[in-house]
Amino acid sequence: MGVTSPFRLAAIDLDGTLLDPHHRVSPRSKEAVRRMSEAGVTCVLASGRMHESVLPHAQALHLDSPIISYNGAVVRYPSDTQDLLHMRLHPRHSDQVLEFCIEQGHHLNFYVDHRLMLADLGDWARFYLGQTGSPYTLAESLSQLRGLAPTKLILIDKPNSITKLQTYWRERLGSDVAVARTNPEYLEFMQLGVSKAAALDNVCSLLQIPRTETVAFGDADNDAE
Repeated sequence: MGVTSPFRLAAIDLDGTLLDPHHRVSPRSKEAVRRMSEAGVTCVLASGRMHESVLPHAQALHLDSPIISYNGAVVRYPSDTQDLLHMRLHPRHSDQVLEFCIEQGHHLNFYVDHRLMLADLGDWARFYLGQTGSPYTLAESLSQLRGLAPTKLILIDKPNSITKLQTYWRERLGSDVAVARTNPEYLEFMQLGVSKAAALDNVCSLLQIPRTETVAFGDADNDAE
């Protein structure tokens, strides 16, 4: 007799939750996902990572459910090239963060048209790529990215600097932009209203599953909602 579940959908964060310290899905976690799937639970990966960085994990777990990526800014099926949801920052907001990073010398990840744009491969870029294995494109400079509407931005720095920068940017852009700390070293900027919770509402509506029949697993501030 198979195991049944009171839940029909499980939203699962990647880093710090499903993935081990080496950023891999452990055999134990893979077995847990398999058992949930066999119990009739739709397993949905919900990550701050770009879609292209989440996709290999969905494929390794044999999941064909929608993927929530970019912290909720994008929803897309693994086998599709069309976004079910894609929310972007307005250039007037992203340009402010861009100019600040140029002037102050901060590292910035710039995500646009499903590409991670980097101005260089310095220490913070290597730190991020070592954690996520994300594909990337090198830009000639950050200034080349002015006027674009990115899916999101990540400013990366030491944790104590991120604490101060989070306060600064929430005071400056908090009424227009979602500013979230998703890792001790990461400060993310997204369109206001973007969150994993909002994207999960979208997925539940698509799959006709009530939120009362969902369960979510996560470990960071961006998982709380």
